[in-house]
Amino acid sequence: MGRLWEVLYAAGVDVVLNGHEHFYERFKPQTPKGQADPAFGIRQFIAGTGGAHFHQAGLRAPQSEIVLQGILGVIRLTLRADAYEWEFVDVDSVVRDFGSDTCHGAPPPR
Repeated sequence: MGRLWEVLYAAGVDVVLNGHEHFYERFKPQTPKGQADPAFGIRQFIAGTGGAHFHQAGLRAPQSEIVLQGILGVIRLTLRADAYEWEFVDVDSVVRDFGSDTCHGAPPPR
């Protein structure tokens, strides 16, 4: 997956969604190597909270901002031309995580 992340980063991708684990996790914008990059990084969400059995999150990665375990819910994204917003909403309609960020272009060539 490393090469794919490099391509996405070079293209200026803002957000990646994953649903392979059975918990919710949000990461700070980061490089393909997992280093913080608030200017050009990719914000990653893991939203695997749709009804299957839950897994416990293992060791948290350095850029992990929040982990919610044992909660069924959905992530709601609002995408705009220059920004995006997110909410993680549980089955009781309680917003458990939310935020927004601006979009960026591709990083300068190296």
